Amino acid sequence: MRKPLGRWCDIAFLGLLLGSGQAIGAPQTHTISKSDVRFGLPAVTHVRLKDVVWDLFEPQDYRTKKPPTRQLSHLFLETKTQGTHVPGLCRYDSVEVEFAPVTPNEKGPSVQSKAVGLRSTSRFHFLAAPDKDYEDLVQPRFASAQHCVQVSKEQPFFTAESESEATNGYRIWLRLLDATKNHANVKLECKLTPAEKDSSCAQIVATLKPDELSDVESCDAPSYDVLCHKFYAGDRLITVLTRAYIYPGPPPGEIVSAKVDTLITFADRIID
Repeated sequence: MRKPLGRWCDIAFLGLLLGSGQAIGAPQTHTISKSDVRFGLPAVTHVRLKDVVWDLFEPQDYRTKKPPTRQLSHLFLETKTQGTHVPGLCRYDSVEVEFAPVTPNEKGPSVQSKAVGLRSTSRFHFLAAPDKDYEDLVQPRFASAQHCVQVSKEQPFFTAESESEATNGYRIWLRLLDATKNHANVKLECKLTPAEKDSSCAQIVATLKPDELSDVESCDAPSYDVLCHKFYAGDRLITVLTRAYIYPGPPPGEIVSAKVDTLITFADRIID
């Protein structure tokens, strides 16, 4: 009696696949709409959202040659590289999941743990340098998706809070490098190391390369007529002030000044 039942289940499952339009063997892409969210049962919406969100992530290989010695404390998940609303701008997100033992004070790699927190970071990469500010480039639909999915994460990505900050910040970064290489009149201030005492501030900035940028973030400006951005590149922190969008007034985006600090990094041995 079990064999016919099994055959019937196989046929029913095949019909379900064909009826849903899902090709056998093809990866399924889960989707959801605002109407689904607004009118669906909470339990159903919860399950569907888990599928939709999990589709973002790529499989990760967490295996190590040496066995672990401590309990699970955190793991990093990474989304697939995808396009954005800015043509030529690619993005992926890194999510740190924090774990804690189910039973407090238990220790060891076999201790069962539960997820207790999330922290995410967005990473960006330009296929080509943007020729306009974000406001003039942004599109209502995702762009460059097919090109971005082929971009290796070994390529230089930098972190930023949003697509707009990534675009406008990257343009300021390139403008600063071009200004110093072309000996433009930019007010520079550098805190150099003793080994760099024979170099000028302009020479230090001119040696930086576009791909060295690792992070861009906005900062508090000292006055209303300027914008402030911080750029991290290697062991350098460069704080740049640019003209704000004020009319009438000087051209917006013009670099007012740049201050370069050298960071000191301490590395601790991580015990797994």
